[in-house]
Amino acid sequence: MKQPIVEATNKNIPNYLKDLDSIANSLMNSINSIHQSGYTSTNPQQTGIKFFDSYETGKLTINENILNDVNYIAVSSDGSVGNSDIAKSLSALADSKVLDGLSIGEKYSGFVSKIANGVSESSQNSDSYNLVLEQLSEQKASYSGVSTDEETVNVLQFQKSYEAAAKLITVANQLFDTLLQMV
Repeated sequence: MKQPIVEATNKNIPNYLKDLDSIANSLMNSINSIHQSGYTSTNPQQTGIKFFDSYETGKLTINENILNDVNYIAVSSDGSVGNSDIAKSLSALADSKVLDGLSIGEKYSGFVSKIANGVSESSQNSDSYNLVLEQLSEQKASYSGVSTDEETVNVLQFQKSYEAAAKLITVANQLFDTLLQMV
């Protein structure tokens, strides 16, 4: 049986991070793919601009040009004013099946459910282990422990036996003295 903490640290958490990285990379690639096909509102208009520069170790980096000037956000598919096809495509991405036949929302929901199930299972296992430990501790105490009630009864028996032996010695001593006085 593996230790739960060791298993969580060496297996579960890295798998969760891998799943989260997969979701983030897919989100980044999907958004960049759509965004690069559109035209910016800059003068002159540009195309092929990535929305995200990178995703590394949990950090999603937005393109520096977009951070400095919102006109670098591509919303038009043909460069005409009023065209918002790219914005609509980006909006539709929420329901698109881009991750193993699932939408990003469905994949993320499954990811959260997977973690919640793992936490629930760990909690149940912990409760079970604590119950078994408590039962084993009680068994150990019953085998090796001393019952105070039983010990009290034994002490009382020994005390009565000692008192009876003391009376017997006293009677024997008096009888011996009486015999010596007669002689």
